[in-house]
Amino acid sequence: MEMYSRRQFIEFLAAAGAGAAALGVAGCASGSSSGSSAASSASSAGSAASSASAGASAGASSASAAEVTLTDAAGRSVTLPTTVNKVYCAIPTAEALAFALAPEKMVGVVNEISDNTKKYVPATEGLPVLGGWMGQVATANMEAIISAAPDLILYCYGSSSANADVSNYASAADQIQSDAGVPVYVFDGNLAKTPEAFRTVGELLGVPDRGEELAAYVEDKLEAVAAAVAKVPADEVVTCYYAEGEGGLATDPAGSSHTQVIDWCNVDNIAVVDGFAGPKGQGMIEVSMEEVISWNPQMILVAGSTPANYDLITTDSAWAEIDAVKNGKVYQTPIVPFGWFDRPPNTMRVLGCQWFANLVYPDYYKADVRADIKEFFELFYGSKIDDEGIDAILAPNPTLV
Repeated sequence: MEMYSRRQFIEFLAAAGAGAAALGVAGCASGSSSGSSAASSASSAGSAASSASAGASAGASSASAAEVTLTDAAGRSVTLPTTVNKVYCAIPTAEALAFALAPEKMVGVVNEISDNTKKYVPATEGLPVLGGWMGQVATANMEAIISAAPDLILYCYGSSSANADVSNYASAADQIQSDAGVPVYVFDGNLAKTPEAFRTVGELLGVPDRGEELAAYVEDKLEAVAAAVAKVPADEVVTCYYAEGEGGLATDPAGSSHTQVIDWCNVDNIAVVDGFAGPKGQGMIEVSMEEVISWNPQMILVAGSTPANYDLITTDSAWAEIDAVKNGKVYQTPIVPFGWFDRPPNTMRVLGCQWFANLVYPDYYKADVRADIKEFFELFYGSKIDDEGIDAILAPNPTLV
């Protein structure tokens, strides 16, 4: 078995397509962000053969190879099929990406899917709940996963700014692979790596053009947000407390994988806590009411996964003297069809950045966010959403103009 890097894998797929074209066999072209491409239908047999030869020199043993060995984002050597028809995500963080790339290949989901998610991501309808792995919490039904017979299992990670060690994720992926008897590929789920994730997984799933389309969109939007919020003067940077857990008294600090949207939008996550992992390895570090009062944030962002906290924070006298509450600056993170910020931190965060940057810094990030939401839903999930649907998803936040 040959060992390929990601670039060599792209070239290998391109060479396979070119070799098929040279032989007069029907095949499909494969593109990539690295600039490699398969021979087009207009290419001559000679140039196709040349492309095939170049692919072979990059390490491909033959155009008909059924497997390829790659190094994933956790540094693991993974042998997987060159054609993936069925895929399962071992962690819900990966599902938003997989449903955007190749929804027809998904064989199941980790958790129960809400009606709102089914409405905007129809491919989730009817899929079995297979369970999965979330921090220190494991709900996986291994018998059901094996029965679903995926060709590939996707796993991803998000690292904190203080700890880039991915050895725990590598170990978890190895164990899942051993138990399921199915190759597990780990990709980097950090927000800044979202374009790379779409390109890499798009290639693995046999949809490189789709991966490139979504990656290009993500790059454009993330760069636009970053450029806009970088212009905010230091004395105008907004302080924020991220309210999660029981009664809003749990949080994740700056630098956590759970708060990357806040960080990306140049908002000062004001919480000072010990560590990133939390009691179950999923963040949500407990804090006291006294600590939140002492931080006195200008804005409170309530996790949409615990919506009861919004009413509590905006009405309970214990929170009343905090500037964010006094000034009506309490907001809730949208969670349809998947979380825009967190729980889990997934590729929908790109839209979360667009909405949040405009919410916090409208004078700097000037965008038609309503139009952006419609564009995102259609491009990523093939769904139409009208103004009424947008208002429902964003409630209880201010209605977009």
